Amino acid sequence: LPFGMIGENCRRDKWYLNLKAHQEKSICLKIALICGNQFFASNKWDEQIMSNLSAAISSTTFLLFFAFVFPLRHLPTATMAVSTVNYMQYDSSPDVWNFDDQEKELSDVQLMARLHLLVHWLSFLRVGCGVCLLCRMSEEDDFSAEVEYVSDKELMTGDAPQRNWWGIGIALLVILTITAIISVTIVLLAPNSDKSNDNVTPFTIEDIVHPKANEVNPGIIWLSVDTFAYKDAKCNIWLVSIFNHQINRTLLIDDRSCQNRHIVSYKPSATAQYIAFSYETRQFVRQRRSTLVKVRVLNSHFDYPVGPSKTGDEFIQLFLWNSQELSNDLVYIYEYNIYYQANVTAPSEQITFSGVENKISNGIADWLYEEEIFGTHKAVWWSPSGNHLAFVVFNDTQVSNITMSYYSEEPYPTNVNIPYPKVGASLPEAKVHVWNKKTKQTITFSPPDEVQRLKENYVYHVSWLKGGFSEFSNEDTLLVVWSNRVQNSVFISLCKLSSEQCILNYNQNFTNFWAEPLNFAVRFADEQNYFVILPKSVEDESEKQHYWYSHIAKINVPQSGQNGKAVFLTDGPWEVIEIVGYSEKDKELFFLAALPLPRQRHLYSVSIFETTTSPKCWTCNMTKDGCSYVDVHFAPKGDHYILYCQGPETPTVHLKSLHSAEFSYEIENNTALRQFYSTKLFPVVSYKEIQLPNQQKALLKILYPPGFEENANKEFYPAVLRVYAGPNSQQVVEKWSVSFDTYLASAQKYIVLYIDARGSAYRGSKYTAPLYKNIGQLEIEDQIDAFKAFCSQYGQVDLQRTAVWGWVIFCFKSYGGFAAARIVQMDEFQIFKCASSVAPVTDFRFYDAAYTERYLGLYEDNVVSYEKTNLMKNVTAFKLGKYLLIHGSFDDNVHYQNTAAFISALTANNVNFQLMVYTNENHSIGNRRMHLNTLLDRFFKSCFA
Repeated sequence: LPFGMIGENCRRDKWYLNLKAHQEKSICLKIALICGNQFFASNKWDEQIMSNLSAAISSTTFLLFFAFVFPLRHLPTATMAVSTVNYMQYDSSPDVWNFDDQEKELSDVQLMARLHLLVHWLSFLRVGCGVCLLCRMSEEDDFSAEVEYVSDKELMTGDAPQRNWWGIGIALLVILTITAIISVTIVLLAPNSDKSNDNVTPFTIEDIVHPKANEVNPGIIWLSVDTFAYKDAKCNIWLVSIFNHQINRTLLIDDRSCQNRHIVSYKPSATAQYIAFSYETRQFVRQRRSTLVKVRVLNSHFDYPVGPSKTGDEFIQLFLWNSQELSNDLVYIYEYNIYYQANVTAPSEQITFSGVENKISNGIADWLYEEEIFGTHKAVWWSPSGNHLAFVVFNDTQVSNITMSYYSEEPYPTNVNIPYPKVGASLPEAKVHVWNKKTKQTITFSPPDEVQRLKENYVYHVSWLKGGFSEFSNEDTLLVVWSNRVQNSVFISLCKLSSEQCILNYNQNFTNFWAEPLNFAVRFADEQNYFVILPKSVEDESEKQHYWYSHIAKINVPQSGQNGKAVFLTDGPWEVIEIVGYSEKDKELFFLAALPLPRQRHLYSVSIFETTTSPKCWTCNMTKDGCSYVDVHFAPKGDHYILYCQGPETPTVHLKSLHSAEFSYEIENNTALRQFYSTKLFPVVSYKEIQLPNQQKALLKILYPPGFEENANKEFYPAVLRVYAGPNSQQVVEKWSVSFDTYLASAQKYIVLYIDARGSAYRGSKYTAPLYKNIGQLEIEDQIDAFKAFCSQYGQVDLQRTAVWGWVIFCFKSYGGFAAARIVQMDEFQIFKCASSVAPVTDFRFYDAAYTERYLGLYEDNVVSYEKTNLMKNVTAFKLGKYLLIHGSFDDNVHYQNTAAFISALTANNVNFQLMVYTNENHSIGNRRMHLNTLLDRFFKSCFA
């Protein structure tokens, strides 16, 4: 409140209060500053309170000034001045405040009303500082008050009361001290601005299903050692050249063309003279995915359609440029057959002729291989020289079909058949072929004798090794990895182009364990060795026991190609996840590892000559900047690499150099994503390790409601366990993610938990091996025990409002729904009050052979464990709580057959449950996410009501 305003009011009203004590005794007026604790305990800071507080401090300061500077009789007039600017509302009788220009005398009641009003105003906020006025006098004293009219002339003469300058000095010192204390206190105790920002709101389901910004994946493609292409957030496609750490960008396709064409994917040629793009997708089921493809001549707008007839309406299943740097030739797959073109204008040459839907597939993986072995539909590879093409032919003639109905407006549904080998059924036959571009001849490689003696086998991996090996071959060598049906014996073979026979180089057998296909994806070699991930026995120093950990081994190739020997390059109680690069210049091998914590991912390197040194970490120094979970994509020969920072902060993509730590080129910063989510209240993320009754350690990731502080909050929250728990899976990671679970924690204020215990990956065989031939038991026990331990040790969970739900998570797809239902069956003390399963496997005899037999073995060899996974055997537990069952009717992964059989068992036992079937939806229920998330949200609310 400015001095001038009060001064104007004083001069205008010309009224001063003059207190006269009886018997000429003075009255002492004490002014005390009272600061209540209630304000500083409150978190409800908003603009109105801050505005009121500011006004209160300002007004209080000047009231103190007038109290000391003016004689005592001046005080009410100052109070009146404050009242005129509406910093308070006081409903008093008019005769207390309405004066005329006549000399009046205030009664005791009127005086006390004014003093009361002052106290009332200073304390009305109840959240800040106020002034208490105390009048102290002798008990026998009485007092009265009168108002004396003072003219302007008197104000200008010495007749007016003289100011106490000594008091003024003290008053100003006191005022400044008090103001400083208040200001410092406000600064120290004010909450962070991000918590008080009115623009920050909880997540909505709409934010999860239809966010206003999505993560941008640049889709980077390396063309050579110093050239790559990528697509930016606006859909511009760029060619980037690197020279002496200088970047040169060339626009290949602008955003308008990209958006108008609805470009789905793109592939520049190795010479960067052409770019192929797909712009319309037709997909009924995965292995029948196809797109329209055209090839554009760069620096022009002329497009060539791809297809045998080049009509522009032929849907292509796969397109692949020759990877040789000086080549512009290509292959594509149309209706399950492979075609070759010498250039974009040349006629198509048909390489294979046997392709038939659901029978024979050339170069395109069938359902089983795409889902469980290769992880992609691509099964064709150019040799490094560009002269040969390897491909796999899948024969599903003896494989039984699963039939799914697709419902439309037509009177009859469309029945779709998919070759799908289930437990114990016939597997597809896979054969490896190589086509010679010069001779136009195709050869078929026979597996090693050891593989041929197997009744059935899988082709685990195919790759070319440049230049062969100095003692074995002087030409490109094809490496093929095979496994037996139950995937506990793996055979690495080398195939010479001059022979049609593959030679066994190395055989890895597993005892009480299984092989994972990704570990045998051999991609790098030198002149004498290739590099692969194998299990290594490592001693646990705390237990003095040995466990298996995944580590890098180099395997030599002698002249005969046989009897390769493995030498490990890494060692320790941690695991290598993937070999990602090899520097020919530095003779260093690069890999991703779950280090220094299992929930993290960092880039490491090791010399191919050293076997004892600790690996070098290239990205660990980025953890402090919010990048502790990375992925990388190396250039050929390994001089540069693309670094994907995937969490815990918003993802970014940068170009990095091995030989210059300072060099960093930003490719994608996800600015729109960052800006959108800056307006959202994110959960508080915490990680914990809990000792279980079985002495194993469970790792937990917890999403707490926004603003949650451990051991500080007295409130109890509902808790939801998000379960997956499948063999060799991992949920507890420092990876950026926004999902329905984010909404539950942010908007509904639930505590959401993820738990990794027995069965989880990247902590050695101590945690994975117990599930071998025994799924659905130990990992479920650990989920229940870890949840109970969390509730007991950390509290703040409302034990009457707990739930579990399971489905897909990250790249893991089929186990979560089963695990949630199995928890209900094994939850002896009904820790969870409700549960939901989305697309559950209810009997693993109904699931695919490659996945199930990898972990459970053959049915006839392990009947007891198979029967334990059959949810229909015990449905009594589902009577005790609420249960929601969800499935898509067109699920080609976990067939609706699973839920149909489960419904039959539940209804036969008079179990009351909720059911939602999404018509024509597959395993991801991608077209009905809004309805699905709303359904789950309402289910949990009903459960916790």
